[in-house]
Amino acid sequence: MNVQEYKSRLYSILTRVEPILESCGHKADTDSVKGALANSLEGESTESESKQQLDVIKESIIALLKDTLTEVQIAFVEMEEPDNTDSELFKKHLLKLKDLKQELSSPVSETRKQVSSILKRSKANLVNEISSQAIIFPTECLDTILACPEVEQQNGDQWVLEQINETLNTLLEEVNTRLGASFDAVNEILGSEIDALHTSYKQVITLGCQSTTTMADEVFGVARQTLPAIGIGGLSSTLVATLINPIVGIVTGLAAGGMFIWKSCSSSNRQKKVMELKQQLAPKITLAMNELKTYVIERYDEFEEGIGESIETMNELISKEMQDCVDALKSCEQDSKNFYSSQVALNNKMTALETYIKQLEILMSNPFDNK
Repeated sequence: MNVQEYKSRLYSILTRVEPILESCGHKADTDSVKGALANSLEGESTESESKQQLDVIKESIIALLKDTLTEVQIAFVEMEEPDNTDSELFKKHLLKLKDLKQELSSPVSETRKQVSSILKRSKANLVNEISSQAIIFPTECLDTILACPEVEQQNGDQWVLEQINETLNTLLEEVNTRLGASFDAVNEILGSEIDALHTSYKQVITLGCQSTTTMADEVFGVARQTLPAIGIGGLSSTLVATLINPIVGIVTGLAAGGMFIWKSCSSSNRQKKVMELKQQLAPKITLAMNELKTYVIERYDEFEEGIGESIETMNELISKEMQDCVDALKSCEQDSKNFYSSQVALNNKMTALETYIKQLEILMSNPFDNK
């Protein structure tokens, strides 16, 4: 192999390895060696001198390739495989979200059956109790109020309406408390915040005419009075106790008290006035209790509608979170692919560099090449 062929072989190897050198940041060094190789053999020199010149360039190329090989080997060793722990966590979370969505969406799931049972049972109990109160309030309880001595006092009519207002107000507070307890139980199960209580709900009882019957030498006036606003509150009345507990003992006590007062009263005017008040108040109390029952039914209906909307919203959020998990899993998978792809690329570079180094080392070392 003469020096021109030697030069051509060196140039060929350098050209083939050039992309690897440049990818590893050695473009300047490569260009420098290429320049030296291109300018070689231009002056007048003996065959031996030209070969020595090319040998120096060959050693420069070998040194550059060895340095690059070391860098690639270090990069290969320092590569860190992606942690599959995150991927496993995402997979487990994705399965949990899938089960949760199914649990919320299916009407026959344990969660939905539990919610349905709570609402059905609490609604039936509350409506039945209000129905019982709708019978007791305008009869035994109203009789008890009208039999009290305060009725004979001046503004006794005001006192009667105040007692009715207070009783209705306390009863309605208890109804809202019972509704709130049921709704809170369901919200806790679903993890929702549905609010179906209308704390501005009001009832109005008015009397249609004034009585002309006198009592204690005073005109027994009838005031047109509205009930106070009804909101959420605690328990504090006899009727509320009746709502919660068995009603037999309460009603017996009220009736007995009423009979005692009636027997002790002999005023025919008083009896006539009481009858007039009862005829006017009893139907209105019954109407108010029916409205209360309607209020309860409407609140349950509204709450059940809210459950549907809440589940739909939660399912949308779950679907979004599931998609985020899927995207994260894809990212983990891509990280693994990138890792193995980078490993293959570095391994290919090492193999190529080792091959070219060997080719250069044996170039012109064979005695037959020197002929």
